[in-house]
Amino acid sequence: MSKAISLPASCSGHAMTPISRSQRLSAAIDAGLPATRYASASPLAALALALALGYPASAAMAATYVVNTAGDPGPAGTQSLRRAVMLANNSSGNTVQFDPALVGSTITLDSGAIAITHPMTITGPGASGLTISAKNLARVFSITGYGANIAVTISGLTLTQGKAPVNGNGGAIYANSANLVLQNSVISASTARYGGGVFIAFGSATIDGSRIRGNYATSSGGGIDAYTAQQFQVMRSTISGNKVGQYGGGINAHGSSTVSVNYSLISNNTLGYPSPGFNQGGGIALKNILTTSKVVNSTITGNYADARGGGIGILDAAAANRTSIYFSTIVGNATSIGSQNGIYAVSGGTPQVVNSIVANNFSRDSNDDLAGKFSLFNSLIKTPGAAVITGSLHAQSALPTSCRGNASAGTCQSFPW
Repeated sequence: MSKAISLPASCSGHAMTPISRSQRLSAAIDAGLPATRYASASPLAALALALALGYPASAAMAATYVVNTAGDPGPAGTQSLRRAVMLANNSSGNTVQFDPALVGSTITLDSGAIAITHPMTITGPGASGLTISAKNLARVFSITGYGANIAVTISGLTLTQGKAPVNGNGGAIYANSANLVLQNSVISASTARYGGGVFIAFGSATIDGSRIRGNYATSSGGGIDAYTAQQFQVMRSTISGNKVGQYGGGINAHGSSTVSVNYSLISNNTLGYPSPGFNQGGGIALKNILTTSKVVNSTITGNYADARGGGIGILDAAAANRTSIYFSTIVGNATSIGSQNGIYAVSGGTPQVVNSIVANNFSRDSNDDLAGKFSLFNSLIKTPGAAVITGSLHAQSALPTSCRGNASAGTCQSFPW
């Protein structure tokens, strides 16, 4: 006996999105049906077939919305970015793309942040090809999964001049309960309390092949703030020229489970001057890490903090015990006073430093590169200072001194981005 198939309510009342020939072929083949018979099936028949096979209706109805105006909302008869995202929010798995005629344009948001509430992909033509500006009036994107950890991918765009609400988080991107992937994009000139460029909470984030630069946070995470993230990773990216009032000039990770920085450059991030002891972790600040934090094949250089880690500040014992640094160069970072210039590890924790160079970090009081207790393996430390060292230490007193204009160990990684 055949089963009746009820179409989802979301399909009624508007034109249905055509399902591709390849999707129809795949559904027919999975069902053991003659492929040629269903290759040209109507969208309605294809949807019914997909539902009969157990495919989710949202997948069957996935659509692509093309932005064809730089206006917000734009002239009559056009589709703005805001409208395209609003339509994509009606179901899961939709895609927003941009008409090639918009390459070289700036989309200026005139009506506040654009809300994302369903899984979607937003694909731009390249960060140099299209800019979205919030004019320092609002965020660019506000992503909220309401506990569902929605998957959102944003690629090939420059997001600039975002501004969070008063005491709000995430200048350009606010992501709460989302699995965010930011690829081949630029986040710049944005401001917030936490996460001047990007703020992530209660989900995960991957920053891949992107540049987070020139952002400002009054409290923590000048470039990025990852708060209670399940997984946070930076890959093949540059985090540079960001500023913050208290913790993490480039990156602040607090209460997150797994943190990793791979093949990346963290440079020239700075902390402000509120009260002594609050300016910690010029390049990266780590606190309350629940599982592991790793820095791998990365360069951390030219960053500044008032104290507790010009390059990296590891701010509690548990985080220190869970932090490892591999094949990395931490050079030319500074603090205002004291000896916590390169890497600082709070008392009670012992981070690992493996096959890495830590050198030419400084303050007005000392040139010490390490402060705290460390487990070293096959690493070069120019000035260990009073740090407690276990493992193999190779001290160097005459290392070269040039890396992008900063004091260096001479082995800076070369990155194409």
